[in-house]
Amino acid sequence: MTNIRCNEFTDAGGWIGYVDVTWAITRGDNVQLYGPRTSNLLGGYDAATTANTFQLSCEPNAPFLIRAVPQNGSAPGTRRDFKGTWPNSPRTTSVTVRRGGCVTGLGDMTVTWTSQGADGVRILVNGTSFPDNAAGSRTLTNQTCGVGRSYPVRVTAFRGTVEGGYREAVLVW
Repeated sequence: MTNIRCNEFTDAGGWIGYVDVTWAITRGDNVQLYGPRTSNLLGGYDAATTANTFQLSCEPNAPFLIRAVPQNGSAPGTRRDFKGTWPNSPRTTSVTVRRGGCVTGLGDMTVTWTSQGADGVRILVNGTSFPDNAAGSRTLTNQTCGVGRSYPVRVTAFRGTVEGGYREAVLVW
């Protein structure tokens, strides 16, 4: 297992993670893979397939398991368990945007955010990036605006130079 990450937020309120898994079959014609729990079948793969990236529900810092069960026909072989821990990747956990006035194409907005595992964020609005603290609120002035137009506001968490998960909110003037 490589490239383990857990930093995408779902609309349902949980986290999405990814794991790159490679395998080799020495005596068998396919392998059944399970994870992040032993009851969740990820799929069956023939002997010619040796790798895949899996998207799984995750919880930062929580353990998970990938189980490989080789098979020859329908007869299962000896299972192998691979245990891992979801990383505490930097991630933005909430974003809200409140609009101010819009006069002659320029307006003000207030962005409020929280993050986990981060030491800072970057706020991206209209192609301009604003660095700030891991959690807080910031009023951005002189932003391009137009009645009825919508603008995405993205807040991306960082730990040092490592970019983590982001959240977006859409501001409608």
